[in-house]
Amino acid sequence: MKKIISYFIILLFLTICGFSQKTRAFSPKNKVKKKRERPSKGNSGIRGSVWSEAGIPLKNVLITLTHQNKVSIWKTKSSNKGRWGFMGLGSGEFIIDVTLDGYIPSSKLINIVRTYKNPPIKFILRKPEITVVDLKAKLKEAEKLYSEKEYDKALIKYNYVLKRAPKVYQIIFKIADCYREKNEKQKAIDTYKSGIEMALDREDTISAAKAFGVIGNIFQKKKDLKTAVFYFKKSLDTDPKDALLAYNVAEFYNDFKNMKIDIAIEYYKMAIKIKPAWGLAYKKLGYAYLHKDDRKNANRAFEKFLEVEPDSEYSKQIKKIMKPKKLKRRRR
Repeated sequence: MKKIISYFIILLFLTICGFSQKTRAFSPKNKVKKKRERPSKGNSGIRGSVWSEAGIPLKNVLITLTHQNKVSIWKTKSSNKGRWGFMGLGSGEFIIDVTLDGYIPSSKLINIVRTYKNPPIKFILRKPEITVVDLKAKLKEAEKLYSEKEYDKALIKYNYVLKRAPKVYQIIFKIADCYREKNEKQKAIDTYKSGIEMALDREDTISAAKAFGVIGNIFQKKKDLKTAVFYFKKSLDTDPKDALLAYNVAEFYNDFKNMKIDIAIEYYKMAIKIKPAWGLAYKKLGYAYLHKDDRKNANRAFEKFLEVEPDSEYSKQIKKIMKPKKLKRRRR
């Protein structure tokens, strides 16, 4: 009996010891700790630059460098010359992310080696493509702002479209119109000239002629009539379809200060050719012929005036001028 009790006590003791060991093995204190990823540090470095498609260095570009362990992250911004760099790096694989507002983000996977000089990395950022629909929407916004006389805001919209469609010279003329309305005359003139050059390259004589005429009007408002007429004539030489310009040139040369009747007659005729039913041009042509003492051609012009404008307030006056003067006979 004593043997049985002794055996039972030994068995109980062994059972208790075994449970204790198992409990200790599964205790939270005895859990295996995972190794924490350490930041990548060392003596290596990497440098590079960021450029636009046009070859212009981009400043204030955000450069983010991330190590493969996802723990080590560095950030910097590019300089005025588009340059950037990181020092104190360890070896391994890194991802470089490059971002700037208005450009498509770019990224590269690189391998940095401590024992070698790492080559510079060049990024070229591209602007997102804009659809024709988007451009038309922006253009419509600009037109609305222009009609509301919000010229500064309209300029921002027009320039946005022009940057993305630089060959559309019609937008250049719209920008020039904004400067003209803002009374920035020289800027307007320079911008019109830029648009004229592009228009003539594409053989758009109508748009070029209109722009020449607007430049002439600007000089006319500045009371520089000589320069104004120069541009009026350029307009008519480019595309002789503006009767008013031809008339204005004729008026300039029919003035007492710049009396060149033959040139005036030439431009009155041009105005009439463009606008055959314009009574005023016929009337002025008739007066120009009278200055030359050419009554025959003067009467022809006056007849056309009466034909076009029979009820004009000047009709009686013109009819009186057309009548030949009768010489009074002296009494003997």
